[in-house]
Amino acid sequence: MLLAAPLCVALSVGGALWLSRRALSPLTRVISDAEAMSAHDLKKRLQVPEHDDELRDLTLALNGLLGRLDEGFQALGSYAAAASHELRTPLAVIASELEIALRRPRSPDEWQRIAATALDEACRLAKLVEALLDLSRADAPSPEQLEPVDLSGVVDQALSALSAHAPREANRVEAVTAHAPAWVYARPVLLLSAIQELLRNGLRYSPAMSRLQIIIERVSPSLVALHVDDCGPGIAPAEQRTIFEPFVRGERGHAADRNMAEGRRGLGLGLAMVKRSIESCDGTVSIGKAPSGGARFTLQLRAAPLG
Repeated sequence: MLLAAPLCVALSVGGALWLSRRALSPLTRVISDAEAMSAHDLKKRLQVPEHDDELRDLTLALNGLLGRLDEGFQALGSYAAAASHELRTPLAVIASELEIALRRPRSPDEWQRIAATALDEACRLAKLVEALLDLSRADAPSPEQLEPVDLSGVVDQALSALSAHAPREANRVEAVTAHAPAWVYARPVLLLSAIQELLRNGLRYSPAMSRLQIIIERVSPSLVALHVDDCGPGIAPAEQRTIFEPFVRGERGHAADRNMAEGRRGLGLGLAMVKRSIESCDGTVSIGKAPSGGARFTLQLRAAPLG
């Protein structure tokens, strides 16, 4: 017993250590792979264990998370590059105008023309910054819970705000509501902002004498849709998937911008803000072709109990 007991204890401890190291070796490899990663290279993935167990499920979940983070970082880089380009353009115009103006004495009329050009670019820059702030607010998580909202009432608020700023433009909008009251779950401020942006977008790209139509319908007992139909050039099918990304402009939109005054041209951020606002309301936004030939933007939200 004096000889066998120490030998058995030594064998037990050694066997336990060997078994534990073998059992934990997949976890050790996962830890080693995770430590080798950095924010500058999110293309790497954790090695998936061969055995179908909880560690394999955890590794697959972490790889999915890394994939989403990689997509987010790429989108952030593209967004920063596009925003920098859009901000640089009006600043470059203002700087070049002033630089040329200071090369020699100018008459009051020339200074007035230069000041008008600089003011137009400064106003565009201010609109761009405001749009970027609205987009960041729509992206930011909000502690506010979804609440039942009268969709027809929000449309009336959007039309009232439009009438206060542009009465002639408001007369071009026709609202067709559902026969029964349509209540949805949403965040009222973001829903109102999204509808206002769709109205501005439709009015901007529709002919002067045409009319926009807002249609509210109950798609199913649990789903309510709001359609905004315009008479503009529409959006090509190949561009409909990317039109809601920041600073993405369709070819037809660019062509329409070239025929507009500077103050009416789009910034490429309105539809991105609409998408993020509606998604924060647990809804969806899509685009199709309106019966008038223009674009039809459709918001779909969860139906709420009446009142």
